[in-house]
Amino acid sequence: MATVSISSTYRGYRKQALYALWRLLTDEDASRRIYQPEGDEDLAIFDINNRLLQVVQVKITRHRLTLSDLKPDSGGRLFRRMHRRLTTHPDCEVWIASFGQIGPELTGALSAPGPLRMTVASKLRCEERQYPGSRL
Repeated sequence: MATVSISSTYRGYRKQALYALWRLLTDEDASRRIYQPEGDEDLAIFDINNRLLQVVQVKITRHRLTLSDLKPDSGGRLFRRMHRRLTTHPDCEVWIASFGQIGPELTGALSAPGPLRMTVASKLRCEERQYPGSRL
């Protein structure tokens, strides 16, 4: 019988917990926020009226984070959850936190308008067709 190591799972949970703790300790509005780890995403942040303000997906990769890590062209669960959430919480922000570097495609798309941003937007539009009405 093969032994499966769960150490990478523990490392992932530890980094998610460290990220949540960092957000809690550095948020100047923390006294007016509710932090919920491990809900739909790795971290959800609510206001004191229980309105969902933000969700965070923490990505931990051994390589540079790429768009394909988010699986936008395969009907990835992250995008399905985003679509479902935006119908019930239209003002909720979706953040992706990455431990480590971000690949050149995402870096270029985030840094300035131009061809790389258009390429990434085009790939995300493919996902939007699967979930009409989403704001991808």
